[in-house]
Parts: sequence; structure tokens; C-alpha cells
Amino acid sequence: DTIVLKALKRAPEERYGTVVELAEDVQRHLDVRPVQARPDGIRYRLRKFVLRNRLAVSAGIAASAAVGLGTALVLWQAQIAIDQGRRADEVKNFIASIFQRADPYHGALASTSAVDLLKQASARIDEIPAHRAETRVELLTLLGDTLLRLDDTGAGEPVVARALQEATQALGADHPLTLQVRLLKLQVHRWRGRAGQMRAELDALMPLLRRHGQARDIVVGLQYQAHAALDEGRFDEAETAAREALALARASLGE
Repeated sequence: DTIVLKALKRAPEERYGTVVELAEDVQRHLDVRPVQARPDGIRYRLRKFVLRNRLAVSAGIAASAAVGLGTALVLWQAQIAIDQGRRADEVKNFIASIFQRADPYHGALASTSAVDLLKQASARIDEIPAHRAETRVELLTLLGDTLLRLDDTGAGEPVVARALQEATQALGADHPLTLQVRLLKLQVHRWRGRAGQMRAELDALMPLLRRHGQARDIVVGLQYQAHAALDEGRFDEAETAAREALALARASLGE
């Protein structure tokens, strides 16, 4: 069968070159010796199929690639959702543990203040493994923001600085969490009266926010631009920034 199929190949270069070659292969078969002709392998048949069906194969490859890409995208988005859910649970449990440690029935002093609890919580972030960088940064940012809201800038500033260092090193300069920490750093500069540092940081931060930040973060950055301009008496610039912030907030966040 193999000899006959080789002799009947459509392409001349795939057939026996001469009658002598055909006769020699027949004689090998009669002598129960291996013949020169070989059955068509999978690679050969696949190559022939592709040549006969170029258009269909190209379409099939394109469809398969699209399905594969879509599947990979879905899996990637699912993993992001899982990671975000895990991080939210870790943050929630960490915050809950702060107040559990303040329970006087578990040895804490009833007079412990919220600021004291937050300072203790900041030290406990070292218990979170280094590979959970996003969780560490999110918690440090939350603690720093809360301390600043409680008017304890002295305690809040080093927490914010630590959050910014970890975020920059572990996540990168344009990561959304890094950008959020840098926004918090602007607040520290303003409350400390560092107008020059605030302006320099704004000039560096706003282009990153516009490229990589979420709408809410861009709005906050524009608010700080307005604050900085107001503090320096540049009222037209302040109004321009405030108007852009308001328009973006209305469009993306709602009235």
C-alpha cells in the first residue's frame, strides 16, 4: 500500500524518481525488507491539509486565538477580583482587631484613645508578610489618613512616608495605590505649610494621575491644585482647577 501510494503522489517530486527506484522498492517488499517509501506522518498530512485549506485554517487560527485571549482575559479579571476580595477581607479583619484589642475585658485600658490604637496598629503591620504589599500599603494609607483626620499630623506623617516608600518599592510609581499615597502626602505638605514642596509634588503627580489614576483621584489632585493656587494668591488658576474638578466629579461620580 505504501509503495503504491508513493507512486500515485500528486506532486512529481514526491513520487519515485525512476522506474528503477520503484522496482527496487517492490523487490525489498518481496524480500521482506524495509522499503524506502514511508507512510504519511501526521506532520506531512497536516502540512497538506493546511495548503489545501489556507483560508479556513487561517480563520480557525484567528478564532482560536480570539477565544484563547478572551479566556485569558476573563481568568485575569477573575484573579484580580479574588485578590481584591481577599485584600478587602484582610483590611476589614485588621481594623476589627484594632478595636478588639481595645476591649477592657481583654486587658486593654478603658482610657485608650483612638490615636493610641492607630499608632499601635501601625506597628502591627509588620506582621503582614512582605509579599502582601498591596494589603500593607492599603492599611498604612488608611491609618495615615485617619491620623491626619484626627489632627495628629505628627503621628500621621511617618505612617504616610512609610506607605509611600513601600508602595514605590513594591508596586511602582504609577500604581493606583502609590498615587493615592502621594495624594495623602500632598495633604501633609499643606498642613505643614510646605507650599514649595506641595507645588513640586503636584507638578510631578498630576500627569501620572491623568494617565493612570482613577477619576476620584484626579478630582482630589485638582482640588489640591486649587488649594495650592489659593494659598499663593493665584485665584484664576485656582478657579480653573476647581471647575475642572467639579466637572469631572459630576461626570464620573454623580451629583
